[in-house]
Amino acid sequence: HAIWIPTALELVDQLVDKVKAVENDQLKNDLLKSIGVEADCVSADGILASGTTLDITHAFEGILQKYGFASHSSQSLFDWIGERLIALTRRYIDHIQPAADLKQLLKELTDRGLVLGVATADDYETTILCLKKLQVEKYLGFIGTSDRYEKKPNPSMLEAFCKQFKLKPGEVVVVGDTTVDLTFAKNATAGLAIGVLSGASRREHLEPLANITLQSVSELITADGMLVWNAFPDKSAR
Repeated sequence: HAIWIPTALELVDQLVDKVKAVENDQLKNDLLKSIGVEADCVSADGILASGTTLDITHAFEGILQKYGFASHSSQSLFDWIGERLIALTRRYIDHIQPAADLKQLLKELTDRGLVLGVATADDYETTILCLKKLQVEKYLGFIGTSDRYEKKPNPSMLEAFCKQFKLKPGEVVVVGDTTVDLTFAKNATAGLAIGVLSGASRREHLEPLANITLQSVSELITADGMLVWNAFPDKSAR
């Protein structure tokens, strides 16, 4: 998540320049606030944390209209934001740091016979850039992004994952760091919802929706080598 703040700040700076607004700190602050960024903090339930490019577009449109800047169509603004997000992801790609030893974790999970996928609010191209940077793309048999599927918490990504691997939803474990992720698990009737605290959400955000809450994805495998859901067999899906 270290990429979020610099990307958001530069995106807003470029947008203000694009609409030829006179230097206006309040406009910038309102644009940032509309996507859940305030005082260099990212809101756990804000658009930047769990929204899509279209969500960002709509949020920015509302603020620009408030300030009298409405000369660009929704589609042109959407396309521009998508292009900028790709460019900024490339620029700040070295800011991305794994929350755990992801390569080793995903390798061990796949070695145990699990099939893995990702369901994200990001677009496909930025997702691939990040996965390649983390060197984990090869472990993910399914990549669900919001420009290819209905956005979470709509269950379509999990349904597509199940169809691809011939699974039932109850056989799927969803691991996420936002309430959107865990609501997605519930809507899809996933077998288990695991909340992780390595994102912007706090424990009190996730525990009401999670069967298990972990500090990090590294805890998916316990110290004695068990999968965490086997270590807590009483944690059945709600």
